[in-house]
Amino acid sequence: MPQRQFSATIIGGVWPLTDPQNFQSAADAQHAKGVDLLSNADSCREAGSQVAAEQSGHMIDGFVHKVNQYASTYTEQADRYFTFARVCEECARLVYGLREDLDQIDAEAHEAIQKVMDAIQRGFPAAIGGAQIMEIIAAARAAAAAKSAEVTSAISAKAAEAGLGSGGQGQGRWGKNGSRIRSRPEGTATAPSSLAPL
Repeated sequence: MPQRQFSATIIGGVWPLTDPQNFQSAADAQHAKGVDLLSNADSCREAGSQVAAEQSGHMIDGFVHKVNQYASTYTEQADRYFTFARVCEECARLVYGLREDLDQIDAEAHEAIQKVMDAIQRGFPAAIGGAQIMEIIAAARAAAAAKSAEVTSAISAKAAEAGLGSGGQGQGRWGKNGSRIRSRPEGTATAPSSLAPL
């Protein structure tokens, strides 16, 4: 966070403490997990195809059907991880942008404050100048709060698109009504149900 004279008052309460790089690191890990799950899906399909090519019968048909079900589950979970990755990448972008915007608001406020202070040094009434400085700080603080609320809302919307933050109630390949996949091949991980963006 900027360390200008009045920074703590202007943006201290809304400066995002979460490092945007944390979101990007999470996105990278989630994308890698998705790729790994797709590889597992391919392995299942290949195993089913190989067995079907070498043997036949009801038992073989049942086995092939089951491994194809596992492959579909892996693919669905991979899609979910890719969605998480996209959300985290967008969160990183939003938080980076918020920090830049807040820094600009703070810098502009301090420039205006410095002009008033310079005027006071030249003989402008200190009482009036002090009141003007308080108005500048209040206006900057309100602008910072509005910008933070805007970004927080945008992050919440991105999370909702992925079915996060509301008990996993999303749509897409995760289920039309937001229902989670019940069967899960051994070794796959359940994705987090919510994000805490800031």
